[in-house]
Amino acid sequence: ENEGLQRPVSFSGDMVEIQELEEEPAITRGHHRRVPSAGDIPVSPPAAQQVASHSRKKREKAVFKFLGKQDTNFTVRRQKFQMSVILEKHKSVRQRIENLLGVSLADDIGESLSDGVLLCQLVNKLHPNTIQHIHKPTPGQPLSNPKQTINIAAFIAACRGLHIPQELLCSAGDIKEFKEPVRVITLLQNLLDIA
Repeated sequence: ENEGLQRPVSFSGDMVEIQELEEEPAITRGHHRRVPSAGDIPVSPPAAQQVASHSRKKREKAVFKFLGKQDTNFTVRRQKFQMSVILEKHKSVRQRIENLLGVSLADDIGESLSDGVLLCQLVNKLHPNTIQHIHKPTPGQPLSNPKQTINIAAFIAACRGLHIPQELLCSAGDIKEFKEPVRVITLLQNLLDIA
């Protein structure tokens, strides 16, 4: 009798779950059976609307992740505004580096920075001969982790020698793993600005 009732679809992460309705039993009144009305049956929004809502929540989580730990004093709208400012800074830094070095950075800029080569080349382009030795990969042979770390450490030491404020400096892990992109991009912007 209730086979025609629809079952709402809900999204949880990337999984789609079918929720069973708790149907209200028909109530006998005299000889009549009360049929559940539309108001008695939970109506779920269309699947496309649920997907849009799910995508929006994922974007909001990405905003908070990109900004580091979430500031509870900020609304999502203010977080998104701050995110747009940071992305504009990110775009500007990327373009300036590409123009200076004549290279095209990877879509994920962290990938281009992770071995420290480009960072050292950037310092030397802005301030010639600041870093005396840069470990570079050979064709088909990426740099070993120790050499990558040496390059990044040389970059950080050069930034310190160029009097970039200590509070703006990153750790080697920040750069290599690119877990705090805002911090790394801010450091690069300051390096470019003092040139």
